[in-house]
Amino acid sequence: MYGSRLLSRALSLSTMERMLIGRAVAAALAQSWHPVPPPLSLRPHLLAEVSALLQRTGGAALLWRRLPEDLHRDDQTAELHQAFRHHRLQHVLRERNIIEAITFLRSAGIQPLLAKGWAIARLYPEKGLRPFGDIDLLVRPEQYRRASALLSEPGAPQCCVDLHEEFRELRDRTVQQLFDRSRKVVLNELPILVLGPEDQLRHCCLHMLADGMWRPLWLCDVALLLESISSDFDWDLCLAGDRTRAKWITCSVGLARTLLHADISAFPLHREALNLPRWLVPAVLHQWGKKEHYMHGDPMSVRATKPKTLLKGLQLRWPNPIQATVCTGGPFNEAPRLPFQIAECVRRGTNFIREVHRNKTVAAGPTAPARENANTG
Repeated sequence: MYGSRLLSRALSLSTMERMLIGRAVAAALAQSWHPVPPPLSLRPHLLAEVSALLQRTGGAALLWRRLPEDLHRDDQTAELHQAFRHHRLQHVLRERNIIEAITFLRSAGIQPLLAKGWAIARLYPEKGLRPFGDIDLLVRPEQYRRASALLSEPGAPQCCVDLHEEFRELRDRTVQQLFDRSRKVVLNELPILVLGPEDQLRHCCLHMLADGMWRPLWLCDVALLLESISSDFDWDLCLAGDRTRAKWITCSVGLARTLLHADISAFPLHREALNLPRWLVPAVLHQWGKKEHYMHGDPMSVRATKPKTLLKGLQLRWPNPIQATVCTGGPFNEAPRLPFQIAECVRRGTNFIREVHRNKTVAAGPTAPARENANTG
């Protein structure tokens, strides 16, 4: 009995600490995407925690530009400045990769559409503020196999292209509709296609939620898009379709306002956006306050072979309330989240077992009789 109380108290303290750090992360990133962001004031110990977290999740440059000048020469913040410089260099290199990849596919008669990554980073006031890695390109389904084969050839551009024949978050829109609504932008004199503003905001919101919002940078993306909306933005188009998904987007807008002080005056459902489920903001702050995430460690296929790290892997993969709700298609309401989390764990576990079984079957190869039949057939 006494031991359980100690455990409960330890868990409560851990939760409170994570919430405190998560709130500091939100404070550090609030309006950081503005051309002239407001100066930041954080206690030294919190600044150290936030700095370490944002370096791992891609927000270091945004934190750097909010620091007052008297901290720019501080040893504690030198790594933030270095991260900003590194992201800026990577931004220029990635732009070259994008041009190479798109030009290569176009030379074969394939017109790709660029999403995420640079398509969002270009909207920030400086290069390097929003790091990005893979080049996400959407092609029409009938061209997907050919495009994939071309990118695997020896003469293809040597860069990380994440090729898509659809976006899971936009499956309720046809690929043709996404191309029809796309916008043409220019990268170093090369015109390229990006998602239309309505599809782009929808995609950012749903992608962020489906991954449990583990990167605070994603909410900055949403906030920036909201503040970049033009007068002809079609909210009916952005929110069209499934009501549950429309509610998810509305809550994303509310989070951008509540946590990052984004201007959401252009959003027609302003009141609904601020009427967030009581569990949502704490879930985000708790996630942002975590020092580890499964994306930074070994995959479960590796951890499963190491009993000492298996339990840790399972703990890291316990889905937070946001991810569990979205991945199971649940509503953002006041109902308890535990049933959604359990259902998501069952789904993940089932998929993992299937994958392990499939890999073992492939590794084993055909059975002896099958090989004999193959040799004689």
